[in-house]
Amino acid sequence: RLAAEGRPMTLEAFYARRKNAKDGTKKLSELFAMMEKPNFDTGDFPFNSSFDWIARNASGNILKPARKDEMIRVSEGPSGEKLTAGIAELAKYDQIRFNGSYTDFNSFGPVLNNIRRMVRTGAARAAIAHYTGKTELILPRLKAVTPASRLLERQPLLICGLVYANLDLILGSQVVALGPDGPQYADDYRFFLNWIRSRDYSSHAWRETEICAELLKDYDHGRKLIGRMNPVIFFLIRPLLIETAFCYLRMALRREKYLAENHDLPPEDLNRPSFLRVMGTKCVLETAFALKLYRSLHGKYPDSTAALVPEILASLPLDPVTKKPFRYVLKKDYFELFSEAFKQKTPLLVSEPRY
Repeated sequence: RLAAEGRPMTLEAFYARRKNAKDGTKKLSELFAMMEKPNFDTGDFPFNSSFDWIARNASGNILKPARKDEMIRVSEGPSGEKLTAGIAELAKYDQIRFNGSYTDFNSFGPVLNNIRRMVRTGAARAAIAHYTGKTELILPRLKAVTPASRLLERQPLLICGLVYANLDLILGSQVVALGPDGPQYADDYRFFLNWIRSRDYSSHAWRETEICAELLKDYDHGRKLIGRMNPVIFFLIRPLLIETAFCYLRMALRREKYLAENHDLPPEDLNRPSFLRVMGTKCVLETAFALKLYRSLHGKYPDSTAALVPEILASLPLDPVTKKPFRYVLKKDYFELFSEAFKQKTPLLVSEPRY
């Protein structure tokens, strides 16, 4: 694999890579420990905004103002700044090592869950900056969190690939929804454009390894959808993934039946080497970041995505399902991006906070 990546496969390179992974794992453990401190309670931090925090409990009560104020105080204090700075330091490391076996959920499940929580916490600090009117802090806080998901890029498990793409979607959605406008932010949007272009989710997709087969062996691999999931896998996925990523897994396991029932295209048209690319995470974020950059440069969104070419993009990113650009709908002061492949009419991305 090192040779394929253009790296010298020497003993020194091998040990340097292993040390890098060991150091990255140690740094990650330090960040996890920081989040567990009693004064750093982040369980109710928002996914997309701070206006509608909902307490995650059985009663579903709206968070009280005093509780919001306390969470903002912690986020904006030394602990929050230290966490964001620590996440930014993860850029030094190529990957991490899980303790134990890849077939043991107890080994890597909590690690994935903590990485997800860490990214959401870091992204929530950007939402709090938006909420408190500190516009200049939004994009720097989101940029600082971008190295976290890359630690999962070379992990062999399919579930790691799903979490990897999902974390990028969380961050990308925040950039699109909360990112401010103005020429002073143009370089920030260029950064995010280059960031999403550098992502590679395909290495995880359709990798028929013994590990994936072992994890998924309890599924019925017939042409019908399963009515009940393996409880172990469901237990792992539930805290890890939002609904979108859960659909990724269902589609991977049942693509013929699933696509035939939920899309207006025959299954053979969607037989791609990567179901993550089929979902279009990378392409839709690239389109949205280009639109944000266009508005920063011109003071408004374009009437059509065709205006992005060639000033910002060499060509429009295509929906991997339809092989057409994403449908762009310009509202009064924000835009929505849709995929024509899905019968559901909800947008993939919206460029305003939904408070």
